[in-house]
Amino acid sequence: MLQALRLAWDHVRPQLRQLSVAVAVIALSVALASSMLLANHALSESFEQSLDALAGKADLQITAASGGSFDEQMIDLVREVPSLGTAAPMLVGSAFVRGEGRAGVRIVGVDMLDDPSVRLYDFRGRSSIGMEDPLVFLSQPDSAIVPRAFYEKQRLRLGERLHLQTGGGAREVVVRGLLDDTGVGRAFAGQLVVMDLESAQRLLGEEQKISQIDVALAPEADLDAVEAALQARVPSYLEVERLDERKADVQRAVASFQLIMNSVAACALLLALIITSNRLSTVYEARTWEMGVMRALGSSPGALLRDLLVEALLLSAIGVAIGVPLGWLLAQAIVAPVADAMSLNFKQVVDAPWVPLRPLPAALAAVAGLASGVVAGLLPAWRSTRISIVDVLKKGRLRAPRSERPAKRTARWAALTLAVACLVLQLLTGDGRLGALVIAAFAVAGALLIQPGLRALDRPLHLVFGGAVAIGVHDQSLVPSRAVAAGGVLLGGIAAVVWMGNTSRSFEAFVVDQLMATRSGDLVVDSAYNESAVGAGETKLSEELLAKIDAVPGVAAVGAIAYDLAERSGIGILAVDSTRMLDPAFGTWRIEQPLGGDALRRVAAGDAVFGTAQ
Repeated sequence: MLQALRLAWDHVRPQLRQLSVAVAVIALSVALASSMLLANHALSESFEQSLDALAGKADLQITAASGGSFDEQMIDLVREVPSLGTAAPMLVGSAFVRGEGRAGVRIVGVDMLDDPSVRLYDFRGRSSIGMEDPLVFLSQPDSAIVPRAFYEKQRLRLGERLHLQTGGGAREVVVRGLLDDTGVGRAFAGQLVVMDLESAQRLLGEEQKISQIDVALAPEADLDAVEAALQARVPSYLEVERLDERKADVQRAVASFQLIMNSVAACALLLALIITSNRLSTVYEARTWEMGVMRALGSSPGALLRDLLVEALLLSAIGVAIGVPLGWLLAQAIVAPVADAMSLNFKQVVDAPWVPLRPLPAALAAVAGLASGVVAGLLPAWRSTRISIVDVLKKGRLRAPRSERPAKRTARWAALTLAVACLVLQLLTGDGRLGALVIAAFAVAGALLIQPGLRALDRPLHLVFGGAVAIGVHDQSLVPSRAVAAGGVLLGGIAAVVWMGNTSRSFEAFVVDQLMATRSGDLVVDSAYNESAVGAGETKLSEELLAKIDAVPGVAAVGAIAYDLAERSGIGILAVDSTRMLDPAFGTWRIEQPLGGDALRRVAAGDAVFGTAQ
């Protein structure tokens, strides 16, 4: 193997300048693939760590089916279930740090006076929490604990006030304790503020409300029996869910999102394969006479094929060696926008962590890059080593037009006829499913027609552009595979750009449509908190604002809307006042199946509701 590598290097080294395009393309594709894999791995790991850290030692979790908060008295119903170990209430809300950066944080409220709650979330011990005076902390309603990383990032000091913007307006808390970056300190990538439950309720305007109940079972308890007893005891608008099932659901959701990101990297590798194959085809074509001499001296086609593939492997290894470190640097740049996209998709704050150079994602990208180089060289190497020895030695180093077989002529016209027939059929029937067949048929026909097409263009190009262009076209017609490969590179690049552009525009349009579908008019009045909050529900404004806005000179009409979720998860409720619904200035409502001419007025009066057809 060392001898084969040494021989391959002796062939590759003089041609590095000619093969630099292939090396650069492999390096960039590996960089993109490794950056996607590294960023996705870091984000999914951070997301799962947040769930694990916030759940503590819980086995079951009780939340509102529609999201949001519910009455804290439910904790008493839960604790009446036999064989229950520990049940701890928690309130989770969103805020952001007031200032130039507007860093988003999560407010986590737990009952610090309840010993089971403290044990469940592992708040014990000086090793996990640094607090100057626990009595002062518990006696002051504005006391807060923050993770050490957040403390250092915001350049805080113990006893210093932290200015927050919440759904209820501007608030202040005093940092009186530090969490190590382990356990709960890892939740939400460390972007959280921990408070006593009652203090957090006042801060968030959620008096006597909680957002979840975490349940840890006694050692002798049966999980199925406790889960069934809880489901029978709590109201129907609450869900009892196992933590391992919740994690599995999150992992599946994250995996489906990351599949889109990894598909972009796959397109880059495919494009690199096509470009590398084209460059290697040119190099191997120039060495055809050398291959013929080697075969005449006794080398087998298999041995020559192996040597050429080792050269392709060495070439791709150079690209991988450049691409993996470059991909790690690129991952630091793309992790933030990917985290933002995940936050919008999952309606949860996903913070962008530092991306470490993990061996597995980097190795996967490296293997994919090496494989793409070997696969790219397979067809050109096989074609170069299978040419007849007599033909190669007779032609020498000169290239001449290859004789065309009658079967190829027949296949060319058959492919063109099939492509035209498919196109006509698709136009007549209007069936969009035939579009892929039309594209494939024209691609095959185009590959077969490239040689006669170039020969037909030889004389017209000579008359228009002169002899240099005509010579180039004639040279390409001698080896049509190079022209086909060049066309394949262009088509592959265009297809990849179009696909990625359509995917990004589709995602952007979906997000914008979701956020702005019910908002029209000239101006929107909303809480500043809703600009940065993600996943905690929108802050509701006072109805008194309508009269104040309507009294402003120049305002013709004022309409109000509100959002919420039904008891069944995933079903949204859109509440619209009569002005917003009936005034054409705010848009029109498309009713697919009207129940009468007064349908809009009946809904505006509160006598009926609209539903969407699914």
